[in-house]
Amino acid sequence: MIYHVLLAICGLLIWLPTAAEPLKLGVGLLTASGDAREGVTEAVRRFEALYPGAKVEVIAKYDEAFKLSTLPWLEKGGDNAPDIYFGNAGERLYRLVRKDLVADISAIWNKEKLDEQFKPGIKASVSYNGRVYAIPFAYYQWGLYYNALTLTQYNLEPPQTWSELLKVCGVLKQQNVYCFGIGTKDFWPAAGWFDYIDLRLNGLAFHQALTRGCVPYWDHRVVKVMRLWAELINAGYFSPGAAEHDWRDVFPEIYRGKTVFTLTGNFAETALVNIPERVKEAMRFLPFPRIAENVPAYEDAPTDVFFLSKAAANKPYANELIAFLARPDIQELLTSGLFMIPVNVDAQAQDTYFVKEGIKALHKSAGFAQFFDRDTPKEMADDAIRIFSQFIEHGDVERAVNALEKARINAYQGVHAAQDC
Repeated sequence: MIYHVLLAICGLLIWLPTAAEPLKLGVGLLTASGDAREGVTEAVRRFEALYPGAKVEVIAKYDEAFKLSTLPWLEKGGDNAPDIYFGNAGERLYRLVRKDLVADISAIWNKEKLDEQFKPGIKASVSYNGRVYAIPFAYYQWGLYYNALTLTQYNLEPPQTWSELLKVCGVLKQQNVYCFGIGTKDFWPAAGWFDYIDLRLNGLAFHQALTRGCVPYWDHRVVKVMRLWAELINAGYFSPGAAEHDWRDVFPEIYRGKTVFTLTGNFAETALVNIPERVKEAMRFLPFPRIAENVPAYEDAPTDVFFLSKAAANKPYANELIAFLARPDIQELLTSGLFMIPVNVDAQAQDTYFVKEGIKALHKSAGFAQFFDRDTPKEMADDAIRIFSQFIEHGDVERAVNALEKARINAYQGVHAAQDC
């Protein structure tokens, strides 16, 4: 089971014999595996060695409890509130920045020369109005995971362009093989299709304007996205029964050669751990095909970060702790066992096929989106992922566009300041 864990780390920094200054760090993990916990433990040990007065306590919370706790902690503080938090880049960070709850760490970023350690696209994902508000530490790729043996069986090559993708899907349909598997029981997987067609067709700047609520969904560029997607849906290239399945359920059909591709993130590697080696060897990764030749390859790369509570910005060692979390050796420890990629370019990632393919794709990328439900306010995301999931079933562009525009009007009232557009 995948979940987040909140680890609140309390360091006691002794300044006077009778006084102590607490410092708390909230760290999120995507698993409670032994490898992940060992990585955090070692990172903590190194921090304590660097600051010998620190005493570290670990407190765990599950995903939903963590999400529900973060905003009240930031707004109200209290003895149990962390000073530095685990979070997500993009809109989930920006909404806290707009509430004036997150400290500007631009000076730390510049002092540590982090422009040399993080790519511009990653810096952009933690920057707001030209200021930096978080340290990115882990991300992962999205793309097409597929059965290479099935393609070989029908003398097909992995498609690099949209037109090649259509040809591959056409041949597979003739063989009674579905091109794409998707499970929309939890709704969010369908948003990956919208993200990638929009990024490949219209580029990152337009996509970000759209997810900020600045563009109506009846815009001709959005309509074209939905029409291209509908072309795949209405041709019967998606396997049926998506609404009854989650993202894991598509893999057995892919292993058996009944379906070839699924669009997902590298958390999918967790589904491949216990399958036979010959099946695992057949599974491969492919960046989403090009659509518009003049549009660079932008990628969805959900990014986990640490940010400093504005209420804690002047606490002793808070700045040093944020800088410590940017170190390549620490990022290696924090991503160990997670099939995620450390963001610092000097850090070494896990040596697995999919992680290495992810590094290639992300290092080539001209910029990053965070995934639709991270790039939009919760109100918009909750409605849109259901609309996208329903679209997989009916393929009606007008119906979907009208529903999305209604959701945009309802969600963005008062959410964004005028300068955001």
